Amino acid sequence: MTGTRLEGKVVIVTGGASGLGRASCEQFTSQGARVVVADLDAAAASALANELPGSAIGVEADVTDPASMDAMAAASLDAFGRIDGLFANAGIPGEGAAHDVDLDSWLRVIDINLNGVFYSVRSVLPAMMEQKSGSLILQSSLAGLKGMANLASYSAAKGGVIGLTRQVAVEYASYGIRCNAICPGTIDTPLVREAYRQRFGEEGAAAAIERRAQDYPMGRLGDPSDIANYATYLASDESRWVTGTVLAIDGGVNARM
Repeated sequence: MTGTRLEGKVVIVTGGASGLGRASCEQFTSQGARVVVADLDAAAASALANELPGSAIGVEADVTDPASMDAMAAASLDAFGRIDGLFANAGIPGEGAAHDVDLDSWLRVIDINLNGVFYSVRSVLPAMMEQKSGSLILQSSLAGLKGMANLASYSAAKGGVIGLTRQVAVEYASYGIRCNAICPGTIDTPLVREAYRQRFGEEGAAAAIERRAQDYPMGRLGDPSDIANYATYLASDESRWVTGTVLAIDGGVNARM
């Protein structure tokens, strides 16, 4: 679909070159936004920016480096003069129970999935405060809402994102800045399929994914567009009185006992 729901807006997407980030970049530009594709893979970010309709730039961005995040915000302002939205989407999986998770892995997951979201938000707040408007969209997870076995670091990071969402929403509402969190269920992306291949092998992955799909009341995994559509709503003026919310987009699994 094409439209004008984000006409005139500038939106940054971290982890924007693939998966949920890519789907969101495509959706945002289709609705008239100028998009900053921010990704650790600079070549992939630039390639996607060149493919997108309308105005877009690719920026190399390491969410674990505050200086890199500040440079991302500066590049956005240099190119487009303002920042209307940030989709802090970049993240990695992380497995392991609390008693045996590798400590280096724990620190890396926290650094990317929680600190990286904070650094991303921190980098764009000054511009949004000056223009007295902005929408911050933070990627959390069902694992931030519910206890899930073998996901100690991931659950801790995503729960932290929810706490940050609520704090930022309250602190910066007077500046016209909104902050909301998205908590996806399992989304059918190349990253998820690769994780299943590593866990169950090439032959067992498809069957395992189908079993996982049946855990969801709607009988399927999520599609990247399911997240991108809601992110578009949060980036648009349609959600101008929506802040501090934490929404599960999960085919109904969060509602099931």
